[in-house]
Amino acid sequence: MFKNRSVVDTMILVFTVAVAWTIMATGVAIIVIQIVKPHANTDRATDAIFGLVSAILGALLGLIAGKRTVDGKLEIVQPEPPKVESPE
Repeated sequence: MFKNRSVVDTMILVFTVAVAWTIMATGVAIIVIQIVKPHANTDRATDAIFGLVSAILGALLGLIAGKRTVDGKLEIVQPEPPKVESPE
């Protein structure tokens, strides 16, 4: 799974999995709170989860779109080394 991926791609995947587990655990906690104490107000927590999910989806879609070319193929661009000018 990680053989042909760059370090950045691997880090993004690991970060995404960690955040996804956190979101799922928070969602389960909200559900449990609603069952145990139905009168509890969980609106702010729910709004925070939805905001976080939309931000993560936007970031991931932007990352994927940034790697695409006009014809839809993935383009892996290697940064050029900085040019060092010799003193004259």
